[in-house]
Amino acid sequence: MKLFLHTLTGIRIINEPLEWSGSAQEFLTLEPLYPGLPTGASMRSHTPDLQYYEDSQGRHSDPVNCLQYCDRVATYLVSGCIYVHVFLGSVTLNVDDPEATISFAAHIKPSIDPASPDLPVNALWIIRPYHETGNRDALLIHFVNGACEYIYQFREGLFLGDWCIREEDFDPVTMGGTTYKVKLANPVKYTLYRELV
Repeated sequence: MKLFLHTLTGIRIINEPLEWSGSAQEFLTLEPLYPGLPTGASMRSHTPDLQYYEDSQGRHSDPVNCLQYCDRVATYLVSGCIYVHVFLGSVTLNVDDPEATISFAAHIKPSIDPASPDLPVNALWIIRPYHETGNRDALLIHFVNGACEYIYQFREGLFLGDWCIREEDFDPVTMGGTTYKVKLANPVKYTLYRELV
């Protein structure tokens, strides 16, 4: 059985024995060229025998080929990984300057391409930056619709030297019935230093 079903509450795709379901926004991260429902339509249904969309005027023949998505359902289920893209305003922080900070923004995306759309992930994570000596810091990071922005500031007691973020601190994310491992798109490293006098 093959079925592509888009309703106002979500999308369901079957290519037996495989099945994927999720929100329209989640599906658009997998298939950004999908045109969505026609204006005023409340549903779209495609099987090998019948392809139509429905609005207040009734059923209409649908020119969009949605059966192609049924053929790709296996790729939606085995995506495996999503990626955190972290952008640092600076990679160094002078601890002798009380005004020194590092601004950063992070985005959760379906690929390592920074131009790909943010995923609709809302999550709280305690991220524990790792120092070269093995010591750890702890930061509470809140992602809203796949994005966050913060200012990092030095706190007394932190070690000077190199710090990095490890992807092991990110819990897996479940979307559309599939659980994804969270990976860093690029290494995230910064250095705390002091000036000589």
